[in-house]
Parts: sequence; structure tokens; C-alpha cells
Amino acid sequence: MRAQIKLIMMLVIAGQPAISSTAQDGILDEYIRIGLENNIAIQKSNLSYQKDLAVMQEARGYFLPGLSFHARYTIARGGRTFEFPAGDMLNPLFQNITALNTAMAAINPMYPSLPAYPSADNIIFKFYRPTEHETKFSLIQPLFNPAIYYNYRIKQVETEIGLTGIEITGRNLVKQITDAYYDYLRSHAFDRLADEVIVLATENLRVCNSLYVNNMITSDIVLRAEADLAGAGVTKSETTGAINSSQAMFNYLLKRDLREPIIRDTSIVTVPGGETLAESISLAPSRRPETALIDKWLEANRHFISLTRTDALPVVAGAVDYGFQGEKYSFGKDDDFLLASVVLRWNISAGNTARSKTRQAKIDREMLELNREELESQIELQVTTAYYDLNTAFEAAEAATRALEPAIVSFGMARARFREGEVSYAGMLEAQTMMIKAKQQLLDRQYLFMKKKAAYNLATGNTTIK
Repeated sequence: MRAQIKLIMMLVIAGQPAISSTAQDGILDEYIRIGLENNIAIQKSNLSYQKDLAVMQEARGYFLPGLSFHARYTIARGGRTFEFPAGDMLNPLFQNITALNTAMAAINPMYPSLPAYPSADNIIFKFYRPTEHETKFSLIQPLFNPAIYYNYRIKQVETEIGLTGIEITGRNLVKQITDAYYDYLRSHAFDRLADEVIVLATENLRVCNSLYVNNMITSDIVLRAEADLAGAGVTKSETTGAINSSQAMFNYLLKRDLREPIIRDTSIVTVPGGETLAESISLAPSRRPETALIDKWLEANRHFISLTRTDALPVVAGAVDYGFQGEKYSFGKDDDFLLASVVLRWNISAGNTARSKTRQAKIDREMLELNREELESQIELQVTTAYYDLNTAFEAAEAATRALEPAIVSFGMARARFREGEVSYAGMLEAQTMMIKAKQQLLDRQYLFMKKKAAYNLATGNTTIK
């Protein structure tokens, strides 16, 4: 089972977005490997795949000859009889000969004296012999049976369908693990930002107390600073809760203890997609396993149509029986027998059932072709949406990056002027709020880009690690 899961992991992990050429490969990919190995849905699908392999092996076995051993010993009592009329045929002849001898002896004294012929009874044969045995080997070899071939081809394609289904499940799981990992990183980043806000609020309260002692501000400003510090503590509690929740969700997807620590990759690389929209739309259908799945169903349908048409063809098989027969167990050269046969069976008519099956299969084929056409439209929509979402997220991340530096500089200037008593606490707090909001927006946009990149890779079926 693990060998099959590793095969699927090789197919699925290749479709992951590029975050960092070194850290990403060593952290997130390792978690993806663990998740794919432990996921119950994939394990169940893999068991189903193993069963399909066994069914395919069973179908392949019908090509080979079948050898069986048979032994029978029979004791018969009663039953039907067959009467051979030997007495009815011979007794009139015997009577005539006896009468002729008697007449000749009366006419001619020299005629020899002959005894009278006895009467004969009819002979009765029993249909069943009192004891009988038959011990033999039977060999049957299909010589011409197209149904065996097409049934094997159908089972072979169904096995490939099962493998493709595992790949689809694995790719969706990879997307879930990736999103959960980014959510966990985002919650940690916001928690660090909450710590930063607490430090700023603590420093603001210290400065306010110092200014109040020097009669430079009123007591209400100090109370406002204390409230801001308390509010920062509430935000810290919320970010801690978000960490615990995202940690539990991530470990749940990996089927681990919900409180198990998670290694964090703090590197963030926002790189836009390398393909144009037209290239992505053109290449996505050939990359997506969903398209391959429908193609496999179409292939299975073609074989099934051929299978229904074999009902009109003859079936030829060869059979050989070798063994021993007799009233007693004896295995000498006079007791053995050999039967070799070529058997032909041809269903001349089956009440149009085969034609009806063929028609049903053709209708199924038309439905599959419509499903494929619909899937291609859905893939085009998914790729288009994911492409524009990714580019929008990239532009938003770039804009948030540009907005952060002015906000930091503005806050630094406002804070310095507040300490000198040139700017009110409200003015300084507004600059601080703008800076914190700019950092929050940058974090939101960066991790949103990461998730959009994963969604884009899933939509396009991109299987290249960059």
C-alpha cells in the first residue's frame, strides 16, 4: 500500500506552488508527504485500487486453460432395466427344430435320437451397474471467445480509473494542506504583530505618564493610553486563539495530534504566474486528472460496446478428459480413457438484448462526451478565475509593500513630535494605527497571494516545481 501511496505522492507533490526553492521543499513538501501517507480517504482509495488490480488479474486468468480433477464412485440399487428378447426370438426356432427332430425320428428309424432344445429366457440388463467409478482430469481451453478479451480490457481501464481517482483526491488534499499551512503562518504573523502593538502601547503609556507628570497632557490622555494597551491585550488573545485553531486544523489534515508543533517557513516570495492566460487555458485540460478520468471512462465505454457485440459471435473451446472407469478401482491400461472435444456455441438469437445493450452503451458514450465538453468549459472558467485572482493578489501585495514604508516613516515622525509635545496623542495614535493597518494589509495580501498561487496551480494542473 505504501508503494502505491508514494507513487501518488510523486504525481501530486509535483503540482505545488513555488514559495522558496529551499525552505519550501524541506518543510511544506514534507508535511504534504505526511498528509498523503496518513489520509484515510487516500488509504481507502488505494485499497479500492488494490482490489481493482486483483479483479484485473482474475479477468486475465480466463485466457488460460482450466484444469480440474473429478472422482466419482457409484453404488446403484434398482432403477430402470432394459429387456433383451432373446427367449422370444430363439424359443420358436428351438421348438420347430425339436418338432422336426421328433418327426424325422418317427419316419426314419436310423435318424439319431436328439434331445429337445431347452427354452431360453429373455435377458434383463440393469441400466445402472451395481458399482462403478470414474476418475479423470478435465482440461478446458478457450480457443475463440472475444468476450474474454474485452472484459479484460475493461477491467484494465477500470484499474487506471482508480489510480486517476487517487490522484484527484491527492491533489485536492494537497491544496487543503497548503491553505491550512498558510493560514497557520498568517496567524503566527498576526500574533507577532500583536506583540509589536503591545510593545508600542506600553511605550505610549510610559510616555503619556511622563508627559502627565510634567503637566504637558491631561489625565484623559493617560486613560486613553491605558485603554489602548488593554485593547492590544485583547487582540493578542484573539491571535493566540487563531494560532491554536489553525494548528489544530493543519494537524487534523495530517492525521496527527492536534497540538503537535508545526515548523514554520517564514520566507515569503510573491512571484506571479509564468504562463499567459491563453497558455494556461490551452495546457490545463491535458494536465488535469479530471480530463484523463473522463477519457478513461470513454475508453472503457468503447470496450464495453465491443463486448456487447460479441454476443453475435460464436464461442469455441477445446476440452480434453483423461481418466479411468470401471466397476472396481483399477488403473491399468485397459481401464483408462481419453476424450478430446472441440465445442462450438453460437447464440443465433437472444431477443435483441445484445442490440439493446449496445444502444445503451452508445447513449452512455454520448453522455460522457457531453461531460467532457462541460468539464473543458469548467476548467477554462476555473483557470481564468484563478489567473485573474492570482494577478490581483500579486498587484495588491505589491501595493501593500509600497504603502508600508511611508506609513512607518510617518509614524516615526509623529511619535518623535508627540514626545516633544508638538503633536497630540490622537495625531500620533492615528499615525500608529495607519502603520499597523499597513502591516496587516501586507500580511493579508502576501498570504492571500500564496493561497491564490496554490489555487492557480490546482486549476491549471501545473506539475512543475520551480
